[in-house]
Amino acid sequence: MAPTGKLHVVDPATGAITSAWPVVGAWKEPMKWQDPRPALFVRDDTAYITEPVSKKVHRLDLTTGKIVGSVELPVTPNEISGTLSDH
Repeated sequence: MAPTGKLHVVDPATGAITSAWPVVGAWKEPMKWQDPRPALFVRDDTAYITEPVSKKVHRLDLTTGKIVGSVELPVTPNEISGTLSDH
């Protein structure tokens, strides 16, 4: 994800950028590597992207490039990961 706030789709065969979907606002790379910045976690056809400035996590449909949900957190998100559940 570039500091423009867009998630770029890359063709694995050619390396060409085929799409650029806006997800978060433009941001500046922090000077300290520990400081929050947008982070990405992908499972199947869904991407989860943190937006530290707004304290949100967005859910993006990777088949359409559309944000299909967002949630505001009580704290600033810094990293993101996920697990599978039997439920």
